[in-house]
Amino acid sequence: MKKTFKKNFLIVLSALSLSIMVVGCSSKRNTIDSIKLENHLKNVSYQYSYNNQQEMLTGSKRIISVGSENIIAYDYNSASSMEEDAAAISKDGNIVGASMVEWSSKPHFYKKDTSIIQYIGKSSKVLDVLNKNFGNQFAGQ
Repeated sequence: MKKTFKKNFLIVLSALSLSIMVVGCSSKRNTIDSIKLENHLKNVSYQYSYNNQQEMLTGSKRIISVGSENIIAYDYNSASSMEEDAAAISKDGNIVGASMVEWSSKPHFYKKDTSIIQYIGKSSKVLDVLNKNFGNQFAGQ
């Protein structure tokens, strides 16, 4: 069972990485294409959940569940809107706008084009994928 979870987790991370790279090469859109990601997850028969809502940041929020952890993408209509929200996140990631947040684990924030990516966790595999695709975090621990 543990081997199967590990294998599925690696497959999902690979699919996520591939989706991010494919979208990053697209000239039509600068945000993560959630439809393509959803299709990649379906292709590897991985159970996931998908949710749209607005919260601390003003971008359109999408939650990508990987195993028991979430990667949250905030998509914006422009880079300037994204940068405005990014400026509201403290260097350590514990203050977002006017709110002090107590995260369940270490916060990590990345930005690229018109998206902010939030990951709350310590998985070196997830962090490797995020660092390879989005560069160094701009806020967090």
